[in-house]
Amino acid sequence: MGAQLTLLSSVVKRGLQDSTRAQRQWYDPDAAGFSESTRTIEPSAVDPAAILSVLPAAALVVAFDGRIIGANEHADVMFGGPLTDRSLDDLVPDGRRPLHALLRRAFSRSDETRSVGVHAGLRARRADGSDFQAHLSLATIRTTAGAAILVIAVDAIAGSATVDELVREAMTDSLTGLGNRAALQAALSLRFGRPISEHPLSVLAIDLDGLREANRRHGHAAGDDLLRRYAARLSATVRACDLVARTGGDDFVILCDGPLEAGRAIAARLTGSPDERRAAPTGGLGLTASIGVAARRGRERSSTLLRRADAAVQAARAAGRHRVVEAV
Repeated sequence: MGAQLTLLSSVVKRGLQDSTRAQRQWYDPDAAGFSESTRTIEPSAVDPAAILSVLPAAALVVAFDGRIIGANEHADVMFGGPLTDRSLDDLVPDGRRPLHALLRRAFSRSDETRSVGVHAGLRARRADGSDFQAHLSLATIRTTAGAAILVIAVDAIAGSATVDELVREAMTDSLTGLGNRAALQAALSLRFGRPISEHPLSVLAIDLDGLREANRRHGHAAGDDLLRRYAARLSATVRACDLVARTGGDDFVILCDGPLEAGRAIAARLTGSPDERRAAPTGGLGLTASIGVAARRGRERSSTLLRRADAAVQAARAAGRHRVVEAV
């Protein structure tokens, strides 16, 4: 969350560069040791409302005496009421006010603009009297009302939930709900961080047979439905410890915890008998798959393991499809 606030604060700083005093550095590549020179940009006052209106998070501008001279709608909602012209102390629990006052004084010792600081885990108070934990990002600015402090606030619990949701979205294939390439790489990094003796691993590379034909004959909507149903079949076939990821249009990868025999067992369940294939959720379109299986070797990189599994699935396709080939 601190990194998220720092990123947001850096956006604010870039937007204020023409209106605040800032140090800009240039380096002479021809000078030994990269000698450094600086210049100062003279400040000009900015309208607090113009700053607050463009920020996507709860933000307020506070005078050095603690009076709130501006707040955006996000801040009013977070704290439960209009904030402009109130005292900052109203947003601070009684026992925490000395700490908040100390932070404010630290940012108001001079009228120079200060670097942005992120303060995690401070307690704040809503209008209904309830307290919550907030992450605050502070920066001094020069406004039409004088020097002031820009405060960006994030509810720590709600913000963490948002970050978790963003991570889940970044790791999920939107069509099938399986993991995507990012999830696959994260899982490989975790597994390859352990010795092979402690964590044997086999990989199944899967290429659906006939998906392009299904798209041509029945349309892409039917093809998407086919992919979703096959993804459900994969999820139902593997164990809880295994990872299933969609890595391309009709390509899937299964990370199977265990030696080659574990991967063989999953591949056998996926190919099955003709009766089993007809009973599968995708049986109506006669879907089959070519599968390549590879087991992790000592000192082998994850990228090499994936390449061997991919070579095996290509060999399965070349041999007539709907078969399992083990990597050499």
